[in-house]
Amino acid sequence: MRKRVPTAAALFAGVLLMLALVSPAPARVFIEGMAVTDYMFRGVNMLAGAPAIQPSVSITGGRYGLSFDAWLSWALRDRGTESVRDLDEMDLIANYSRALGPVDTFAGLFSLHYYTMDTWPDVPSTVFEGFAGVTLRRAPFTPTLTVNYELSALSGHDLYVEGDLDYRWTMTSGQPVMLGLHAGWYRAEWVDVDGISDITFSVSLPVDHRAFSLTPWFSTTWIPDRSVNPELFELYGGLVISSALFVD
Repeated sequence: MRKRVPTAAALFAGVLLMLALVSPAPARVFIEGMAVTDYMFRGVNMLAGAPAIQPSVSITGGRYGLSFDAWLSWALRDRGTESVRDLDEMDLIANYSRALGPVDTFAGLFSLHYYTMDTWPDVPSTVFEGFAGVTLRRAPFTPTLTVNYELSALSGHDLYVEGDLDYRWTMTSGQPVMLGLHAGWYRAEWVDVDGISDITFSVSLPVDHRAFSLTPWFSTTWIPDRSVNPELFELYGGLVISSALFVD
């Protein structure tokens, strides 16, 4: 495992360098650090209640509609437990988006890497998904529909469909409050489930301060299938620090 962590770090750094070189100018770079009480993914509490830190970097190439993301998750507790330590995660995402009138369309490739597993980068420590979706930019609550499809036959060609609604409410003090509703449905061999995976309601309060934003958030998730998660409801939250940079 110790050999794999430097390898993953080198891969992460190499991808960031590649993104910086290939992204068309002008580009915008987003840097984000997040601390979470629980890491929830499609209804599963991935780290069995352990908190985590989750830094990320995103590079968006303005006029071409291309964006590239690199994201890490590292558990802060129970690292002596292999089932937690093995789920340290690195995600790499390439996305293309285009506006068609009032509709934003997007599609891309998502890869997930459990880089501390002994089998990495083989299956099941590496997962590839293709995704595509639409956002109705001018509709009430800005609805988004996304379809994710597992590309490896060895993993069962899992299918995950998710819908999102967002609403911005401004308090009398001028503080914005962001409300979100998320619902997911999947046909997944990895949890041997077909049906609703999760329904999540989220509240966040972004606070801008000069060059960065600070956003505390809170979520509650309903998981209808106890075989996916023994808890019917999960309550969790986190804190995000983010900054945006322009690159000529």
